[in-house]
Amino acid sequence: MPLSDRPQFFPSRDLHILRGDPPLALWKLLQVSFSTGPDDAQTATFDVYKSQHDDVDIQLRPVSDFDEVGTKLVISNGTRIEIDQSTGMLSAGSPAPPEPTVHNFVVEAVITRNGTAPIPKGVARIRVFVHQSVARIWMSPSRLSVHRPDPTGDSNTNYRFNVRAEFDDGTVADITSTGHYRPDPGDAECFRDSVDEPCFIRRPAALGPGSVRTLTLVTTAAWGSRRAHADVAVLEPWPTSVDHA
Repeated sequence: MPLSDRPQFFPSRDLHILRGDPPLALWKLLQVSFSTGPDDAQTATFDVYKSQHDDVDIQLRPVSDFDEVGTKLVISNGTRIEIDQSTGMLSAGSPAPPEPTVHNFVVEAVITRNGTAPIPKGVARIRVFVHQSVARIWMSPSRLSVHRPDPTGDSNTNYRFNVRAEFDDGTVADITSTGHYRPDPGDAECFRDSVDEPCFIRRPAALGPGSVRTLTLVTTAAWGSRRAHADVAVLEPWPTSVDHA
């Protein structure tokens, strides 16, 4: 079941990792396309595809000088950054080597075997930034207003704060859709309980129209347990709201 098109990283935004973090599973971010028949086009992450088929190989290689050490491609000059070709795992060892060293690089995903079919043209690329630590995080907007669907009771929303991080080197990144933070335990009732999308707002019954509550998000211990605060304001249902036009 060979691939029908070149792979793609999804989401395609830059990646930000800290030295000493657990390895990052690049195969989980790599989407591949294939079909089991003329009218059965499918997509899956490469880790899922690889677990079910053994006819495709994809090399994950840095667009920089590297050395081959067993199954790993190691960026040269002692950077301690390596990609394991047998698992798709990217890791950056700690502490960082002396300057000058690599702070960001591009990874290419190149199909090297595609069953008995021709190899699709093109490669997937994604940029990876390597940092030492997180300096701070913050939430945007500073106040998020949400209307209730009903005056009482619990209800979920499809709204959430954007979360940004500043790293030790001054780089700023949007980390909203990452797993590097969670709600403060004291505010868990105000967020939907979802592993995939952990920080969409939930309105508990106690937050009726007119309520304003300050919520806190906290990065993981590996990311320094940095905290950010913002307000959520609960408004009347749209049909009865004075803001409704």
